[in-house]
Amino acid sequence: MRFKIGLALGFAAGYWWASTTDEERRARLDDLLGQVRDNPRVQQVTDAIQARVSDTADRTTEAVTDKVDPAPANSSSGSSPGKSSASRQAG
Repeated sequence: MRFKIGLALGFAAGYWWASTTDEERRARLDDLLGQVRDNPRVQQVTDAIQARVSDTADRTTEAVTDKVDPAPANSSSGSSPGKSSASRQAG
């Protein structure tokens, strides 16, 4: 639910910021966004999210690497990788 509220607020703020040409409003919003970015709680949450995404990416990379078996250098069948058995028989 927090995500949906944050998404809606972010969309509304972005729409309002992009649609207005009043420099004073943009300056106020920039100041507000600066205060939010400087908030230690926001920085803590951002760091936690970055760490989790990085950890997930590392685990995903390891899982994919473990599943993908590299092709052997010398194949006993004499065919090159990427050729199907039908193309080996035909050629």
